[in-house]
Amino acid sequence: MNKQEFWGRAMDELLEQLPEDMRKGTTLAMNTVLKCNDIELHGVSLKKGDDDISPNIYLDSFYERFENGESMKELMQEVADVFKEAKRPEIKPDELPLDYSSIKDKLTFRLLEMKRNRMYLVNTPYMPVGNGLALVCDIKLRSGEDGEWRTTITKDMMEKYGYDKRELFFDALSNVRSVDPPVMMDMERNMFGISHSNVLDTEGPLYERSNMYVLSNTSGVLGASALFYPEIQEQISEKIGEGYYVLPSSLHEVIVVPESAGFDAGQLTDMVKDANSSVVAPKDVLSDSVYHFDMGERKLETMQAAPELGSRVSEAGR
Repeated sequence: MNKQEFWGRAMDELLEQLPEDMRKGTTLAMNTVLKCNDIELHGVSLKKGDDDISPNIYLDSFYERFENGESMKELMQEVADVFKEAKRPEIKPDELPLDYSSIKDKLTFRLLEMKRNRMYLVNTPYMPVGNGLALVCDIKLRSGEDGEWRTTITKDMMEKYGYDKRELFFDALSNVRSVDPPVMMDMERNMFGISHSNVLDTEGPLYERSNMYVLSNTSGVLGASALFYPEIQEQISEKIGEGYYVLPSSLHEVIVVPESAGFDAGQLTDMVKDANSSVVAPKDVLSDSVYHFDMGERKLETMQAAPELGSRVSEAGR
C-alpha cells in the first residue's frame, strides 16, 4: 500500500474509531506541511467549521509502523485516543497579535543548511552566514515546562504584517542573547553529571580544558544557531585559548572541539556523517560538514579532508 492509499484508509478507519459525540458537527482535515530539511509531513486534525479543535497529528510515523506489520485498526485507535485526550491548541499564530511591535522582543533564530532546504526557503526569508548555512527568524511565542511554541516567519507573514527583512534580522541579532541565551558546557562533565555550568559565564580563559564542548541555548531547542550569535565565535576562542572545530551535531546543538584535542578534519567529518546517517533524525540534521574557526584570522571555514594528504582544504569562508 502506498502512502496515498494509506492516508485514505487511515481517515476512514479513524472516523470509525472516534466516538459519536466527537463526530457530530466535525470533520477530519488532512494537510501537508513542509518542515525544515524539505521534509513533508502529513497531518490530520479535527475541525468544526473553519476552526481546529484538536492538535495536528502527523501520520507519517504511523505509516512506517503499518509497513512494519502493525494493524490499521490499532494504529488509528491510538490516534483517536490522542484526539479524545487533546484540547484545542492553546496557541494559534493567527489568533495572536503579530504586529511588529508585539513580536520585536520575541525574535530568535534557527540555523539551516541551504542546500537541504531549497524548497523550505522559497517562502522563508533568510540571512546567509557563510559556509552554505543560513539563519531564519522565529517568533518565540511561549516557553515553559510543557515545551516551546515557535513559529517561523514566512514571506506571506512579512507581506501580511508589513515586516521589513533588514529590520527583522537586525532586531533578532540584537535580542537573541536574551530571548535564547547561549550555553556552552563541558561535554564529558555534563554527561556524567559532574558539572552543568555554562563556561561562557566564567570570567577569563578556562584553566581546565576539555576535548569537547556542547554549544546550544538554555532550552536546547534549535540551539545550533547560537554559533552565529554576535561575537560568540570569538568568545569561544578566547575561553579555550585557541582555534577550534565545530561539529554540527543537529539543529539543536553543535560540538566545539579545540585544535589541541588532536583530531583531524577527516576523523571529525566521519564522526558527523556516521551520526547523521544512524543517530540523528532526518528532520534534525544540520549538515555533514565540519567547520574550523581560526583564532588569528577570526574566521569560520568549511573543512574537507584531502584523502591523499590527510590534510584539510578550506572553502566558502564566513
